[in-house]
Amino acid sequence: PWAWQSGVVQVMATGPLHLIHLFLPGMLERGHGHVINVSSAGAWYPSTPTQTLYGATKAFLLRATQSLADEYPGSGVSFTTVCPGVTRTEILDLPMSAKAIEGLPPALIDSPRKVAERGWQVACAGGGTVAVGVTGKLLVGLMRLLGERLGGRFTAGRLLDTDRRR
Repeated sequence: PWAWQSGVVQVMATGPLHLIHLFLPGMLERGHGHVINVSSAGAWYPSTPTQTLYGATKAFLLRATQSLADEYPGSGVSFTTVCPGVTRTEILDLPMSAKAIEGLPPALIDSPRKVAERGWQVACAGGGTVAVGVTGKLLVGLMRLLGERLGGRFTAGRLLDTDRRR
């Protein structure tokens, strides 16, 4: 339903951008602050069948944050995009997510605390984009290595296979 789709875009893209719009002027005026957006390793997938809005909004947030960093160099405000891989949040309780991580060793599932701490470290060090955790680093590295076309086929095939197994 449209209400659900627009809600996803509101929470994952419009909401964070609105907060930046509200708070960035004060940070710039003070010459200090941190903008930290939690995106996802999914931002690097060129295609996310069955999760179209998730990947698209996470990519939007990644690119918007990178663009802001380019617009305000030397302002004293750091811009950080955190791209975690598999993280123990409520999204893993959804049937499709549970199927997708089936058999994944628990050691490869990061805690929200680890993701937050790493994002804060990067922000305090001047910002940038950071892949967090083994799965985050692996997925982002794999997408960079395979390129958009091949990486997209790999990701799409994995997600569609998971969807078919539901």
